Amino acid sequence: MKQRSYIIKGVILTLLVTLLNFTPVYASNDVAKLSLHAFGNSLLLNSNGKTQGHAFLTIKNISRKTLYFNDYPIKPSHTLSVSIWPDSTNDTFKYGGVYINRELFVDKDIETYSISQNISAESLEKIEAATPSESYYHDGSTDCLWHNCTTYSLKMWNAVVSKDYRISAKTVLFADAPKKLVKEIRKKSNYQKKTFIQDKPIYTTDVFHINKNKDLVPVVIKAPTLHSSRVSNNSVKLSWTSSKKMYHNQTNVTAYLVKYNTTSNPNDSQELYVKDGFHTTVKNLKSNTSYKFTVTALYSKGNYRVQSSDSNTLVITTKSANTYETELSEVLNETASEASKQLGLNKPFSSGRTVYYTKHGSTKDRTCFITCSFDNLNQKRKWSFYAFDDSISVYGAKIGMTENSAKQKLLKNKWKVFTRYYNKATDSGFIIYKRGTYSMHVSQKHNKLNQISFFNNEGLYYS
Repeated sequence: MKQRSYIIKGVILTLLVTLLNFTPVYASNDVAKLSLHAFGNSLLLNSNGKTQGHAFLTIKNISRKTLYFNDYPIKPSHTLSVSIWPDSTNDTFKYGGVYINRELFVDKDIETYSISQNISAESLEKIEAATPSESYYHDGSTDCLWHNCTTYSLKMWNAVVSKDYRISAKTVLFADAPKKLVKEIRKKSNYQKKTFIQDKPIYTTDVFHINKNKDLVPVVIKAPTLHSSRVSNNSVKLSWTSSKKMYHNQTNVTAYLVKYNTTSNPNDSQELYVKDGFHTTVKNLKSNTSYKFTVTALYSKGNYRVQSSDSNTLVITTKSANTYETELSEVLNETASEASKQLGLNKPFSSGRTVYYTKHGSTKDRTCFITCSFDNLNQKRKWSFYAFDDSISVYGAKIGMTENSAKQKLLKNKWKVFTRYYNKATDSGFIIYKRGTYSMHVSQKHNKLNQISFFNNEGLYYS
């Protein structure tokens, strides 16, 4: 009897474990979850510049095998989106027709309404077979009443779902079709309402246009154009044109990827991720060495990532080891020690709580030097610069330049005159310039600059 009790308890325990590890089981012939989505009040613009909504389908693989939609693989638990889009003046989405995953680029917080039903492999094939014929070119026209995102999505939806899930095409045929589809979806008892960002349904990362021949044409962001501006013995400053926005002034490129390698070893490639701006300085390069540089534009949102093709390639040779930077504005965002290194002021010495970076280990020789307090040694933009010779310029201004020539260069670089002093008896004076939190004291005698004092310390001087 006791043994039977143990057996019963064992069976019960096994059942409990099974129940706790239970996962939903779909009908044996169901392979995908088909969802019809619509939003009617959005910031998307059509080609006429008018506000419109959008409708689209998503297909989620609920089977254990990879499914295919027009040769595009959908891995288990992965989802793709599909719908029609009109022609666009943007090169990225030039041709109208059916796109896979173009909804990836919608990043507005839009209220989206949807309904879903599981479908069989035969139903998926039915949608797949009908899709290429829908993807004709619009020849410059916009969406029309009988061929748009709503009519396509609804046509595919009604062709495969059960009768109680279908929506009458007549109710959404005319203008503002996505808005009308939202109303029809909301009549269904099982509809869902979520923001597009909250429940972004796309889990694949490629975007394709499907042409009439059923070919998948990959969509890429237009590649940027790469330029160089400054080259030193261990760094190269790069800039590039910004890639165009995705479509209808909607989504910006979110980052850029700079790739570079020495020409002698192309397999030793390195990457630099640039999130903000259209320029960067690649540092820690070898002197007197040739490098190849390219930049790629990226769009990413969470796990979603689409990238452009590579830009033009620049081949740049760094300068020899004893060649230094000669323009102060190129090193402003560095620490005092790093800025001094790039400028060739590599003879440091200290006095009290102050460190000096000089050419010869002394400030008595009246050359250029950087000064910084011990407290700010590891802080960027917390140092000052003094020039007594013409080896280093400051926004184009140099020792020996006429006062007016220096003034024109500084004004061109957005510096403003703060105050001016002139002593007629000695034919000397100075001008104090300001630019944001930066201040500069420019002295002259006999109309020639003889000292430039630059304060790169967040406006602690002349504020």
